[in-house]
Amino acid sequence: MSAKKPAGELPMATDPRWVARVLAEFDASPPRTGDAHLDLIATAIFLEDVFAISVRDEEITAELMGSPTAVGDFVRTRLGLG
Repeated sequence: MSAKKPAGELPMATDPRWVARVLAEFDASPPRTGDAHLDLIATAIFLEDVFAISVRDEEITAELMGSPTAVGDFVRTRLGLG
């Protein structure tokens, strides 16, 4: 994904438009594994890598990461954007 930034270089993470674009690209990507639990883990890894946020094991749930809306809310909250 072209929007991925190296660790420590996240100036765009404070731009809500950039965050929305990255999340839309992630949502539009093909299914990752077909296994719901593994897809949640893949989502958590993506969020940690792209947005440099920490995701605790207990946060890797369908409620917090099982839909585009939930992922967007999670990211915006963690980044202080909403």
